[in-house]
Amino acid sequence: MNKGELIASIAERYYFGNKAEAERALKAVTESIASETARTGRVAISGFGIFEKLHREARTVRNPKTGARKDAAEKDYVRFRIGTRFESRLAPPPA
Repeated sequence: MNKGELIASIAERYYFGNKAEAERALKAVTESIASETARTGRVAISGFGIFEKLHREARTVRNPKTGARKDAAEKDYVRFRIGTRFESRLAPPPA
């Protein structure tokens, strides 16, 4: 599913087919998650998952194809850990 398909799905379920309203709602949610993760370092949505901002120090990396080594700069990145209710939806049904 891509962004357009997600917007269409939200519009059908909650906005009586109004894609503009669904897009505004999705944008509000994603922007809120991104800004709060950047500001506080953690956003937890019960049952869905946790967005965490982590820091990776500068290090030396190796190109596996050529074996060449180079320095990688330090950077911040976001990790998502799946929630229990979300994870249970992904599990195969019991046999």
